[in-house]
Amino acid sequence: LTQLSYHTIFIIITIRIVNYFFYMIISKIYFYSFNEKVDLFRITIISASSFIGSYFTPFKLGIPIQLYLMKNMILNSKTNERIKHIILMKLLVQYIIN
Repeated sequence: LTQLSYHTIFIIITIRIVNYFFYMIISKIYFYSFNEKVDLFRITIISASSFIGSYFTPFKLGIPIQLYLMKNMILNSKTNERIKHIILMKLLVQYIIN
C-alpha cells in the first residue's frame, strides 16, 4: 500500500463503491422482476452485512448471512414458494462461484 499513489487508491475505492451500488440496484431489479416490493434500505442492510461477513471474517460468512437476512427480512409467508426457491438457488450458485 505504501507504493500506491493516492490517485490509485481513490480509483480503487471509487470502483468498489460503484460496484456496491450497482449490486444493490441489480438486487432491487431482481426482486422487482418477481413482483416483490423490497425497499432499498433492506437491500442495503443485507448487502452491507454480506460484505462485512465476506471480507472481515477468516472464512466466507457473507453468503450464509445474506441467506439468513433475506429469509427473515424479505421472504415472508405470503411469498410464493417458487420465488423462494429461485432466490435460494441464486444465492447457492453465488456461493459456489465465489
